[in-house]
Amino acid sequence: MAAVDIFVTGVVQGVGFRPYIYRLARSLAVKGWVLNQDQGVHIHAEADHDTLDSFYAAIKPGAPAVARVDALRRAPASVEGCADFSIHLSEQTGQKSIQERTLVGPDLAICEDCLRELHDPNDRRYHYPFINCTNCGPRYTIIDDLPYDRAQTAMADFEMCSECQAEYDDPSNRRFHAQPDACFSCGPHLNASHTREESDAEIVRAAACLRKGGIVACKDLGGYHLLCDATSKAAIKVLRKRKQRPDKPLAILISDALSEQLALHRRQREVLRSKARPILLLPKHLLAPLNLAQSVAPALAEVGVMLPATALQYLLIEAFGAPLVATSGNVSGAPIIGDNTEAHQRLAAVADFFLDHDRAVRSRYDDSVVRLNQADEVSFIRRARGYAPLPVVGALPPEIQENGQIIAFGAQMKATFCLIAPDPGKKRYQAFVSQHLGDLASKEAQDNYLATLMHNRRLVGANPVAVACDLHPGYFTTKLAQSFQAKYGFPLIQVQHHHAHFAACLGEHDFFGQAIGVVFDGTGYGEDGSIWGGEILCGSIAQVSRFAHLPNFKLVGGDAAVKHPLHTAYVLTHDQTLLTKSERELLDAALASGQGVLECSSAGRLFDAKAAALGVCSEPSYDGQAACELEALLWSERADPDLRAQALLFHQQMRDFILAECEAARSQTALDTVALCGGCFNNRWLCHEVKANLEQRGFKVLLPRQLPCGDGAISYGQALVALCQAGRE
Repeated sequence: MAAVDIFVTGVVQGVGFRPYIYRLARSLAVKGWVLNQDQGVHIHAEADHDTLDSFYAAIKPGAPAVARVDALRRAPASVEGCADFSIHLSEQTGQKSIQERTLVGPDLAICEDCLRELHDPNDRRYHYPFINCTNCGPRYTIIDDLPYDRAQTAMADFEMCSECQAEYDDPSNRRFHAQPDACFSCGPHLNASHTREESDAEIVRAAACLRKGGIVACKDLGGYHLLCDATSKAAIKVLRKRKQRPDKPLAILISDALSEQLALHRRQREVLRSKARPILLLPKHLLAPLNLAQSVAPALAEVGVMLPATALQYLLIEAFGAPLVATSGNVSGAPIIGDNTEAHQRLAAVADFFLDHDRAVRSRYDDSVVRLNQADEVSFIRRARGYAPLPVVGALPPEIQENGQIIAFGAQMKATFCLIAPDPGKKRYQAFVSQHLGDLASKEAQDNYLATLMHNRRLVGANPVAVACDLHPGYFTTKLAQSFQAKYGFPLIQVQHHHAHFAACLGEHDFFGQAIGVVFDGTGYGEDGSIWGGEILCGSIAQVSRFAHLPNFKLVGGDAAVKHPLHTAYVLTHDQTLLTKSERELLDAALASGQGVLECSSAGRLFDAKAAALGVCSEPSYDGQAACELEALLWSERADPDLRAQALLFHQQMRDFILAECEAARSQTALDTVALCGGCFNNRWLCHEVKANLEQRGFKVLLPRQLPCGDGAISYGQALVALCQAGRE
């Protein structure tokens, strides 16, 4: 008889891992026990040497589908003389090393077993809006701390009934230690309802409100959605007016049955039905059977579509029977709302009906937004629910010998933060990139950013030795990093915006050599104090040089120019017809004096100016609107042919500039790997054309894979640059 202790880290809590180990051990006649710790799962196993080897070898291959085993190690142990194999209560070891902490899994869409029970009139959870098991349901949005046990989640407020407790205690049941396990008798309820009949009545009331053209505020896993009839122009007009969102595209929620009417290919269906249930951007022509109102996504070529992720969403969409607009429950400029009281206060003038529940939201989460690229790979526009907080795991740059952790604070818009921890012994790192936290201009958004940062530091056990941020002195994140430096004495490493974009793309590919970086976006504070945004860089994760850039032009009003693209168009073209006489005089005076005028190489501002000059979008109401609508002309069969031709010519000129500068860079440096990054590469035409033409010329092209190409990846890039620079110091 021999004994070993086995330690498993990764996503191994709240996913049925202990019951799996229990059944595996019993099948091999292994004695011992298994328990959760804050750093993962600890197994004590006793058997003969051959059996222990077989047991150890079988752990990872047979793990539950929603689990993720990142590390598995064993050590000799003393024989305890266990009579059988059992599951012990969890323990906290006080282990704070980020490398050893278990991973908190993302919220997962309802599984097929729970969905079947939801629709079975003979099941005690028939129509229960919060049905779940170890294979699905909330994780990150309800957790307070590790180990992931009910007492350390928002479910601590709900005492299980005897039937749920029996399932929770039974290792053979799929709800064994499913922390959110509940039913009508003991769990969360809708609008203070207590029975199935009362709960169903609330769903019926919500659906009736929607049919009358009303707006419903519905609380779900990561916060509130605002819902309305996606086929009703009138309902959408009301929603847009009340939410002060005149043009920004709205996502839609459709039932499984409606999705079957769409001519989607296999990969599109896979992504829509994945456990993450993201919003998938789909071409409008594919959605014709849904009869959506044009105002869902005016002047754009795509619409964001998602399938229900929760039982509540299934019940509501089935009761309504048609597509629903499902947009974040917030007011303009503020983060998604997760608290009932706040929702009723802030959304009182927006919603006609509230569908609340009494389970607290510990972390607010927007929906993830993705697109399939030409290779049918998922490309992130926004990374949040279903994906975060799983880390990006990468190989460690060879020069890094220290294991000090770093917090990177990211950008001002499309904000994220990143907690990165190197593990030189395993020659890898884990980078915990937060969910999308939006624009940090408002006090509410800044408070949510800070609360989420503190929550994540506690969960992953981060003890940083340095902080990283952008060069821009006006960013909230820059000021926050400086305050951390002052308070804790951390070294502060500031990373130029486009360097961070470049490093993020290289890091995702474990590329540590020299490469060419094409970084096209809206605004980045340059090393010379000007606004960069059309950059050709040469270098590595650790260090870059600016090889070339789009020709500089004058930007009047700095960041405020985003809202006035006609001003930029006039500065570029001097076309007298674009502005009134008084507007021209003001701009001419500003240009002459230089007051409020900045040098700029921004590709994003050029897209905006071109769209404004063509009359496509002269008064954008959301970030990127002008560029998105300009690109949409390329995909529209109904667009004015002359207008489309001018839009195409502009895109071709951008493409040709990039190709020429990459050729020049290769000629001078012999580099033949190119990283394409920055928000402009959300443009499908530009991304595909540049990539295809570069590859035809013999370049190897890298694109972001696990993170957005826009500012959502900035924190990750900052963290990698800081890691390399701190490691060398």
